[in-house]
Amino acid sequence: LLEWLERRHPEYLDRLAALVKAGRVEMLGGAFYEAVLTMPRDRDRRRQLELMNDYIESRFGRRPRGMWLAERVWEQSLAADIADAGLEYTLLDDHHFRMAGIPPDKLDGYYTAEDRGRTLAVFPISERLRYLIPFAPPFEAVKYLVGFSGRDSVVVYGDDGEKFGLWPHTWHTVYREGWLKSFLTTLRSYSWAVEICLPGEVLDSAGPRGMAYLPDCSYREMTEWALPVEAHDELLRLEKALGDSGLLDTARRFLKGAPWRAFRARYPESANMYALQVEVSRGIEEALRGSGEELSEAERALLRGQCDCAYWHGVFGGLYLPHLRDAVYENLIEAQRELVRRGLVSSGRADFDLDGDEDVRLVSDELVAYLKPRRGGMVRALNVLAARVNLANTLARHRESYHSLLRRARVDDPDAAADHAESIHEMVVAREEGLERFLAYDWHERGLFQEHIVPASLSVEEMKRNAWRDEGDFILERFRVVRFDESGVLLRREGGLWRDGRRRPLVLEKEFRLEGARLSVRYRLENPGSDRLSFRLGVESTFGVGAPDAPDRYYEGEEGKLGRFGLTAALEDRRFVTLCDEWRRFRVRLDWREKTSLRLFPIYTVSQSEAGFERVFQGAVVMPLFDVELEPGESRVFSIDLEVSTW
Repeated sequence: LLEWLERRHPEYLDRLAALVKAGRVEMLGGAFYEAVLTMPRDRDRRRQLELMNDYIESRFGRRPRGMWLAERVWEQSLAADIADAGLEYTLLDDHHFRMAGIPPDKLDGYYTAEDRGRTLAVFPISERLRYLIPFAPPFEAVKYLVGFSGRDSVVVYGDDGEKFGLWPHTWHTVYREGWLKSFLTTLRSYSWAVEICLPGEVLDSAGPRGMAYLPDCSYREMTEWALPVEAHDELLRLEKALGDSGLLDTARRFLKGAPWRAFRARYPESANMYALQVEVSRGIEEALRGSGEELSEAERALLRGQCDCAYWHGVFGGLYLPHLRDAVYENLIEAQRELVRRGLVSSGRADFDLDGDEDVRLVSDELVAYLKPRRGGMVRALNVLAARVNLANTLARHRESYHSLLRRARVDDPDAAADHAESIHEMVVAREEGLERFLAYDWHERGLFQEHIVPASLSVEEMKRNAWRDEGDFILERFRVVRFDESGVLLRREGGLWRDGRRRPLVLEKEFRLEGARLSVRYRLENPGSDRLSFRLGVESTFGVGAPDAPDRYYEGEEGKLGRFGLTAALEDRRFVTLCDEWRRFRVRLDWREKTSLRLFPIYTVSQSEAGFERVFQGAVVMPLFDVELEPGESRVFSIDLEVSTW
């Protein structure tokens, strides 16, 4: 954001610098690219803090004393890391302190956190103020502050700037109706009771309330969103029961959600981005070790790829937004491209996605492919180095606790005026009618080259709704690595075809070969049993291709354009299909040579955002269908080539 402001609106930063010089504003440091500090490796964490400290000192004339902790995600070890960066304080939610057993009436000052002999001042942000400003009448917020007068108290307000004009209806409330002006005028009239001061001034004039060893935590809502969906459902039921009995306020500090890291267990798509981030970070650290180089563009791209927004999901978390995931991958792949150019990334077998199982990485000078033998041998990522795109950047349709509210959501225009602005935690609105018809859930992760045994009568609409049962056992199961070399790998599973309550043995081998911009998959199906087998094999690939209705993103076939990526179609006698993305300047051609049926359909999720429930396009599914008949002992071979062109 600061880089954007420097390019587009430097006059805004000039005004801010004048306020800093006048002593009216104190700039906060933090991670320069808004990383949650528990996520980057140690070296990157230091670089994020150093970049921000240096920028603020250079641009505003004063080195920051404190920092804003992205999403207020805290682990005690951060106390030492932040102090080592030359910072004296940070701000956390009062929820952190309540979870540590500190009573509400003791949260009117700052505390001292300690780790490895280093200390840091930590200020509790008032949750009550976060909900009053700017959603309650201005006097209510001022009245709350006046209630602390005469007690030598410090009350901290720190929150998202978006609620002052970007969240639905807030611009109308805050500016058109004059909420902000009224609040400031009312606050000034109570200057005898409430003094506005900067955090640094508090540090210089008052001592800490005591020591605080705080648990791994974020703001209360974030810890709830990080829970597995079943646990989140249970927590909501428990909170309702406690509320009905009048015990919720007392019990809330003993109700614990999950730490921010749990989003990586909740969503494999987040874990995949994180794994690439760690891999690239290690590579850059190795490349720069002892070289004495300045901050390289590759390292800068890595740090940009650590921006937290795309790694989690709640009311505002951006994991569900493909353009945010694309931005993360764009930067991480830019950094990876430099490592490939230097010969520092090679094909190999290791736990690349950090889940405890061995994966396979295939590398050429144009593509990097990651395969998961433990998950059906799928390609979980295919990075196109020239375009800086992960073709498998998609999102499975996960069940969310808030889906139960969808049927009572009202359709709302977020840009229209409203009687008053509501907190986004209280709104139950939808961006369009009939969103519930898009609710469907996936039983597996999505990626490329995933093999189903498809009922012959299955319609494309049933496929799209996931309203069918796979007759094979290949998607979720482990494939064995039979052979591996620098340009390819052979995977094998002795699986089965399930019909009429019986399992009939079926062997599936797939051999991946990567050369330049082509990834080839050679399939071999074998019937080792005594029964004749007749079935339809569907090879499903979900491509993260951005937009469903944009005219510059579309399918092509032998006859030319087939339609945009929002197309649902059952096509016959097809030998290939091409996905064209003119916006990002690449084409992907899937070629299987023999004539087959082909199914195309979009994947949509229904998620919650600041504006309410919305439908989001997550990818385009391409599934050629191969009709197979195998006598006992017989086998069949066919191939699919995926080739990428860029310009």
